[in-house]
Amino acid sequence: MKLNRSLAISDNGFIFNPNTGDSFSVNDLGLSILQKIREGNSKKDIVAALCADYNAEKSVIEKDMDEFLKVIRTHQLIEFNDEA
Repeated sequence: MKLNRSLAISDNGFIFNPNTGDSFSVNDLGLSILQKIREGNSKKDIVAALCADYNAEKSVIEKDMDEFLKVIRTHQLIEFNDEA
């Protein structure tokens, strides 16, 4: 998976897509996911890192991440390769 290359993402979670003119705001977990995707991490690696960062169960993180990925994919902020 990879982020739309034209996205502007601020440190406080504000996202702007210049291709569509749309803007979004994400919470800390969403921002962490976006940063880890931008760094090139796999979904598996992101889940493991978030479990450690947020001291949460894997099933909870996976569910939250799947829901988040579905939303950002709908808004054309991300595209998937065969890994997802």
